[in-house]
Amino acid sequence: MLTHTRAVGDGISPSCSPIPVRWGTATQRKNTRTAGMPVRMTPMKQPTPSAMPPVPLTIGSASALNDSRHPLPLWHVLGAGAMGCLWAACWGHCGFPVQLLLRDRKARRAFPGWLRLERGAGEVLLCRTQAEVATAEGAPISRLLVAVKAGDVETAVASLGGRIGPNTRLLLLGNGLGQHEQLRRRLPEVSLLCAVTTDGAFLQAPFQVRQAGFGTTRIGYYHWSPDAAISGRTPAEKLATVLAELPRPLLQVEATTRLHPHLWRKFAVNCVINPLTALHGCRNGQLLHSIPLRRRMSLLCQELERLAPPGVKIQPLWPEVKQVLRATADNYSSMCQDRLHGRPTELEHLNGHLCRLARKRGIPCPEHERLLRELRPLLATSVPGQDRRQDGPAAGAVEGEV
Repeated sequence: MLTHTRAVGDGISPSCSPIPVRWGTATQRKNTRTAGMPVRMTPMKQPTPSAMPPVPLTIGSASALNDSRHPLPLWHVLGAGAMGCLWAACWGHCGFPVQLLLRDRKARRAFPGWLRLERGAGEVLLCRTQAEVATAEGAPISRLLVAVKAGDVETAVASLGGRIGPNTRLLLLGNGLGQHEQLRRRLPEVSLLCAVTTDGAFLQAPFQVRQAGFGTTRIGYYHWSPDAAISGRTPAEKLATVLAELPRPLLQVEATTRLHPHLWRKFAVNCVINPLTALHGCRNGQLLHSIPLRRRMSLLCQELERLAPPGVKIQPLWPEVKQVLRATADNYSSMCQDRLHGRPTELEHLNGHLCRLARKRGIPCPEHERLLRELRPLLATSVPGQDRRQDGPAAGAVEGEV
């Protein structure tokens, strides 16, 4: 999480706006209903101090760029957390059809029909999207972004049943390792794409997301299905068509044919930062203020370097961890937030996965084993608000960066 002051326009919605907003002329409203074209809303002049900056507010449409000649595919987004809402809002604003898949009817009833995305310099986007409950009933899904916690991936995807098939383009976005193999075994006929991101986002309220960090997302194939292998097209050629369907005007997305090094480097950085911030209930940057913690992080990095898969070079890891800690110094990691709010964490898909791999390969990793022994009892007994520091987080965690 990033601590922040409320930007001018924070809280803008169709029913609550500190700055009156023109919602378009009658002609614009008619066009919005019929053609779905986005309308840029201009804030009205206010009798307020000149120092107050205007709030750019854009109303986007989920079908603005679609037409009958070149119909755009519908992307379903499984998971309405920070990253799921960020991607869905960006798709909607860029004119791509998008539909959120929500966990239950209660969440569906609470959905207002749009997503609110706040970006840098107080820019606010209201993006119209659709939503439905994630069930096995319904039309086949051709495009699916999975943006749930690592431990929920297999169950969430299974809830969609036969709607996922060989023709589904499945993109997995999240932390940790292990869930990728679970999906590959469950859906061997589906080509699995994975995204590794340094973007950051957090929920200010349900369906209201703030992009807290602007980084890069790298996408590549984790699993190439048998049908895809005989299609005559290479992964690189397929990736080019994938990129054309992503909201690249708002998100920096790149294709890679060497996905695993990126997955492992992100995994390795998370294995150092997330559990230690959860253990101490601190911001990322505070880990650098303690000499014993710096020594401990260095030892954790050395163990990760020894356990990197063949062909994956993550040395030297410690300088990269320090760089991430400095760049995200004011953030609370997602695991720290999950512990403080009594939510399930991704510990078993990070350090737990690493220790299982180490035992399988016969390579000792005593520092990570020790970290697991310290954290598991705390996570098993944590309740919302427990061990909250005086300056502790009061809103959602920053997802994506670490």
